[in-house]
Amino acid sequence: MATIKQKKALEKIMENRGNISKAMKEAGYDDTTARNPKNLTDSKGYKALLTECGLTEELITLSLVTDIKSNKGKRFSELALGAELLGMRKNGINIANQVMVQKEVLVSQEAKEAADKAIAEFLNDY
Repeated sequence: MATIKQKKALEKIMENRGNISKAMKEAGYDDTTARNPKNLTDSKGYKALLTECGLTEELITLSLVTDIKSNKGKRFSELALGAELLGMRKNGINIANQVMVQKEVLVSQEAKEAADKAIAEFLNDY
């Protein structure tokens, strides 16, 4: 069950367009707590509030997949978000960047060209 402060913080987050620390301060959290937004966003009450509002993992996933499939061409931001949601980021570097770095050290030019072609074909499919 969400607390009154959590409910107020969620309202303020929407008003502040996502500024969680600012919303937490406006909702009455002390500065120390507000400096670490995970104190709010990782709480069971806050997560329950999001679910009550209809913001679920399923909604985000389905919306993201629909957007990626329907918008052919430049979709780096959607793919990056998808990679982040799937836990494909490692120390702030996503898998796509790791692949780009790794393909630069392939032994042969032929292998590099094959990797470039495979990546281009994959991206063209979406």
